[in-house]
Amino acid sequence: MSFRKLWIYLAVLLFVAGLWAGSEFFLPQKKEGTNPLSLFRNLQTDKITEMQWQRGNETIHLKKNKAWEIIQPISMPADSVVVNNILRTLISLTPEREFSVKGLNLKEFGLDSPRIKFLFLTQGKWSEILVGNKTAVGKDYYVRVSNSPNLFLIQEFLIKELDQDISALREKKVKEGP
Repeated sequence: MSFRKLWIYLAVLLFVAGLWAGSEFFLPQKKEGTNPLSLFRNLQTDKITEMQWQRGNETIHLKKNKAWEIIQPISMPADSVVVNNILRTLISLTPEREFSVKGLNLKEFGLDSPRIKFLFLTQGKWSEILVGNKTAVGKDYYVRVSNSPNLFLIQEFLIKELDQDISALREKKVKEGP
């Protein structure tokens, strides 16, 4: 190896090390456990006591007593793993983009009659998430939430995590006979 190549490699190594050091020590770091962009900033999973999905004429209603139970359309225990995934998704729900609805026709975004209306009760107050149409690209949904006057774009996989049907929500354990 020539002396000249060694100096080039050393210069590249020092440049990369300098970029890393600059990003680690001089750029502001995000604190773990906080998500300032979350739609529901102070929401805690243990404070949510009811959830409800409305799709057209269909309504699914869950309530937390000792454990989560489906109370509508039928009464049965809910799958705690699925419910906990929904709760985690809900408290960390982060928009891809936010914009004002002033001058916009909500019908264009499918929010005049939303595909899904998701409601949850926390500390005696109902909050709602209205899910409209997919974007033209088809990777996000237009969403409106009760605590904001703005419109949001939420990734499709997050909406799928929230939008569960009765078969996914019901407890799947088989009770043993006498």
